[in-house]
Amino acid sequence: MDWRGEKGSVVALALITIVVLMLLGFLMVQFSVVDVLHASRHEKGVQAHYIARGGAEAMASYMIANSARFNDEIEGREASSNGDLGDGSFIVSASWKNEDQEQVVVESTGTVDGISRTVYLTLNRITASMVFEQGLIQTSDDPLDLHNITVEGDVATAGEVVRWPQNEEDFNEEGEEDPDKYNIKEHQTFNFPSPIAPELQEMDSIDIGNPDDPAFISEDGYYPTIKVQNNDLTFDTGAHNNVMQVVVDDLFLYSNANVYLEGEGRLEIYVTNSADIQTPIEFNTDPPNPSRLVIYLEKDTVLEYQANSDFFGYIYGPEAKVGIQSGNTDLEGAVLAEVVVRSDNNDSGPMGNVIFAAIEEDFELGGGIPAYQRGVWSD
Repeated sequence: MDWRGEKGSVVALALITIVVLMLLGFLMVQFSVVDVLHASRHEKGVQAHYIARGGAEAMASYMIANSARFNDEIEGREASSNGDLGDGSFIVSASWKNEDQEQVVVESTGTVDGISRTVYLTLNRITASMVFEQGLIQTSDDPLDLHNITVEGDVATAGEVVRWPQNEEDFNEEGEEDPDKYNIKEHQTFNFPSPIAPELQEMDSIDIGNPDDPAFISEDGYYPTIKVQNNDLTFDTGAHNNVMQVVVDDLFLYSNANVYLEGEGRLEIYVTNSADIQTPIEFNTDPPNPSRLVIYLEKDTVLEYQANSDFFGYIYGPEAKVGIQSGNTDLEGAVLAEVVVRSDNNDSGPMGNVIFAAIEEDFELGGGIPAYQRGVWSD
């Protein structure tokens, strides 16, 4: 037997085995390195993704908090910014999605050690004309009884209409699509925020009932109470671009109290507790221009609007109650609130009117109501 030949074969086999094991070890190390690199790249990609989202959120928050300033910055071009966040950085920009300027696309790219990820956030623009899109908007799901009033304009409610307006022939029935008729939309979902009254210098309450001693307000201010009866109350709103702001806890306008707006500006009245407007009242009727007046109602505020009153303006209080008491009650503009339409149960005919008037296109909402709301995310 040739032991030397067998020994050589064993040595060769051992060498081959060692080489194979070394190759396997080398490959395992390589695979491990690749796995580590892949895991590291994935982890950095995740970090970059969330940094990109952080940048987009920062831009969105800025837009919502500074709507007017943002509109000036984005006009005709992009608004952009960049910054560091955590272990990486981001570059973010915002631009109109299309020419109608109803949506903004926020594009944000986050980067960590050369690994980048991009996200997109759509913001929907909120305009006054979108808020006051119908003549009567009831944000509560309470039954809406419109039988003893007429409504010239569309109606939207979170609940259902149990009786239609007296002029029901002017409305489309289910399945109809006559463009010359108004629409009633039931079971709608609303996400309007309650207004926030600005902090203004406190003034003395106003309580007048002598026809020979009218009241005149010419500057912004907070009034605990404004009570006017058998008299005139005039607001000097200033120049065309001026917005006058008046905050009042309780507003009372009784018989023969007339409210006038002088100047060419707009008036915002913030009511924080209650308002009572009743027979007979003329509110912003000379000359009548609804777009010059908005009454903002804070949460849980109650406004009673009663018989023989003429009002030109808009009422906004998604978490406030507005009681419309039928009886020759005319309101031209729009109402958005937890509306309660009070009427008797007889069929004597319409005793009140809500007449929709489109708000001016350049009207900017007050009350801390954002001009944008977050839409959808995409990668």
